[in-house]
Amino acid sequence: MPNKAFIAYAAYCLGSLSLCALAAGLGLEELWMILGAIAGFLGTAYLIYVAKRTKN
Repeated sequence: MPNKAFIAYAAYCLGSLSLCALAAGLGLEELWMILGAIAGFLGTAYLIYVAKRTKN
């Protein structure tokens, strides 16, 4: 598996888990889940940036 595909897959997984955490945090009104989801979305954006700059 090329590095680019692995990083993109990790970004996809992190983004989907962050979306689930955001939905659960909004449903349960838990601030820490919402903040964790926001941090996850920032991490997803960074991983997508890294995947675009990776050679293979």
